[in-house]
Amino acid sequence: MDNGSRHQLRTLIEDTVDTANTEDISDYYFASGSPPSMVKRSSLYKFDGVVDDASILNFLRDMDIDMDKTVNGLPYDFAFTLDLDNSRQLRFRGNLDRRWQGLDLTLRLLPDRIRTLKELGLPEYLYELMNLRQGLVLVCGPTGSGKSTTMASLVEYVNQTSKKKIVSIEDPIECIFEEKESIISQRQILPGGSFHPHLRAALRQHPNIIIVGEVRDADTASVLVQAAETGHLVISTLHTASTEQTLMRIRELILNDMKDNILTALSNILKAVIVQKLFTDYKHRVVAAYEICMVDTAIQQAIRSDKFHQILNYMQYKRHITGSVTMNEILKEFVDKGHITLEEALRLSYDPENLK
Repeated sequence: MDNGSRHQLRTLIEDTVDTANTEDISDYYFASGSPPSMVKRSSLYKFDGVVDDASILNFLRDMDIDMDKTVNGLPYDFAFTLDLDNSRQLRFRGNLDRRWQGLDLTLRLLPDRIRTLKELGLPEYLYELMNLRQGLVLVCGPTGSGKSTTMASLVEYVNQTSKKKIVSIEDPIECIFEEKESIISQRQILPGGSFHPHLRAALRQHPNIIIVGEVRDADTASVLVQAAETGHLVISTLHTASTEQTLMRIRELILNDMKDNILTALSNILKAVIVQKLFTDYKHRVVAAYEICMVDTAIQQAIRSDKFHQILNYMQYKRHITGSVTMNEILKEFVDKGHITLEEALRLSYDPENLK
C-alpha cells in the first residue's frame, strides 16, 4: 500500500470508526499480500488495495510498538491506544505473526467502556462473587469469547463499590481502569514470559483481589491455588469449553504426585466456573451463551473424589437453588425465545446430543 503522511492502515481504521458504531466492529486483519479487512457484526468486509510488510511496520511504528520485540520475537502479542482527532481513544489488542507471503497482523478492537454484566447478557448475581474474601473464580471459553470483558465487568464492580487493592497481571494489558474506590495495579508480563513470577510477587504485596490473565502452566496453576488458600480472591481464565473440561485441565496441569492434594485444595477454594461462547442472534447482535457452576458441598465432594462427570447433573438439579446453569439449558432458552436456530444451538453446544 502507498504510504502517505497518514499511514494507510491507520487511516482505514479512523475512517471506519467514524462511519460505524464501534460496538459492531470486532477485528481488523492486515496480512501482507491480501486486502485489508474488517469484521463487523461477525461478517468479513474486504477493502480495496493490498497490504504489504512496509505498511504493517509503518503502522506499528506509528503506534509506538517496540519494533525490536515485534520483529525478533514473533509471534508477538501487544496492546495499544489509538488517539483520534476528536480526542476519542480506541484500545486494541494485537497479534503479529508471519505467513509465507509476509507479516500477518490481527487487531481486536476492545470495548471503549466497561460494560455491566446485564449489558453483557450475564446474570447479575455473579457480582456477589466479588464480595468473597477468598477463593477462586474461573472465566472460561475459546479465544474471542469475551472472557476479558467479563472479568473487566467484575473488577469494575469492585472498583465502584469497595475499597480494596487489586493486582492484575495481564498479557497484554487490555482494559485500562480508572481508579475509583479501589486501588488497581495493572502489570504486563514480558513477551514470552510467564504469569508465575508476577503472581508470586503479588502475594507479597497484600492485595485483596488478584487477576491473572490466563492459567497456562503448572507453576501458575499451583500458585493460583496457593493464593486462593491464603486469603485472596483470585480470578483467572482458561481456554476450556465446559465446567468438567475446566477441572480436567487444572488436574492435568498439576504433577501426578500432587493430584490428591490439589483436588482437595481445589474443592475448598473454587467458588465458581463461568464458561462463555459468543454468537450472533437474529437481530445481528453479539450475544453470550454461558454455563455457570456455583460450587456447593455436592460439587465440592465431586471435585475432591475426582468424579467430575457427576457435576453436570448436580448443576441441573440445583439450578434454582444455587444459580448454576448448563450451557444446554441456556441454548434451549435462546431457541425457545426465537433468538437462535436449533442448528446454531447444536453447533455451539459441547453436548449436542443431549440438547436435541
